[in-house]
Amino acid sequence: MGARTEGESKSQPYCRAFAVSQALHLQGDQASDRWLQQDNRKRLRGAAYKAQFPDGLVGVVKKVRVLAPESDAFHRDLQFLARLHHRHLVGLRGFSEEHDRFLVFDYMENGSLREIIHDPLRTPLTWRARLQIATDVAASLEYLCLFCDPPPCNLTVSAENILLDGNSVAKLSTFGSMSFDGQVREPSDEEDLKGQILFQFGALILELVTGQSFGSQGADLLRWIQRADFSHSMNQMVDSDLGNAYDSSELKSLLFVARLCIKTGGRGPPSFSISHVLRFLQSKVNGADSREM
Repeated sequence: MGARTEGESKSQPYCRAFAVSQALHLQGDQASDRWLQQDNRKRLRGAAYKAQFPDGLVGVVKKVRVLAPESDAFHRDLQFLARLHHRHLVGLRGFSEEHDRFLVFDYMENGSLREIIHDPLRTPLTWRARLQIATDVAASLEYLCLFCDPPPCNLTVSAENILLDGNSVAKLSTFGSMSFDGQVREPSDEEDLKGQILFQFGALILELVTGQSFGSQGADLLRWIQRADFSHSMNQMVDSDLGNAYDSSELKSLLFVARLCIKTGGRGPPSFSISHVLRFLQSKVNGADSREM
């Protein structure tokens, strides 16, 4: 699937234009459609396909439903996504407007964090891997909160929106934060937005630690983490897939971070930032690395 020639598509800065028809013709003489497979895992909203293009690029093609075709919503949101560059964000490779509208993202070989945690056929994450994933996600959130102007208003931090590449590096997908509906959204209160992100991040930590889906068991987890004596039962709440292969001190620290994020995120402007959380988690990861040497 090659780039369009000049004039075939409305040009976009920082973004490559693809011609989907070239991809459709790539293996058109074969009965199999393995080159373009619908992603039944539905990690993100909208139809998603895995595709290998003629230049060797393997990506995920996501069909975009534009609710206001006559507006510039698609191009505005496209430009926003194209400006995001961070090691822990799923990268946008390009777009297509040939027939329908599509976005092309980096393909994440290891799928979503939710699949890894909850699929009994997947190899369980180690304690070290869970700590690293929390740190990776915090790094992506610091970038979005501090270095994006404006920050994405509809950002969702969840195990479903966190994908792992072939090296198990966690990356947050920002596709779900785009509306494509023609409405220009500004955060009504930037501090409230940061509080919501902290709350969601705290919930993510609980899912990493317990292996329990926050969607179905969120209320019980929230009540537990906000109890004054939650640390007395924390070892009973650890994901059974870990067994005893975790550091109790790090577990307690991580749960205190989750508790603080959840309590702060639900009560107005936060008293600390995601940067504080990131530095703390990085110190824990570095400590774990030094012990393994």
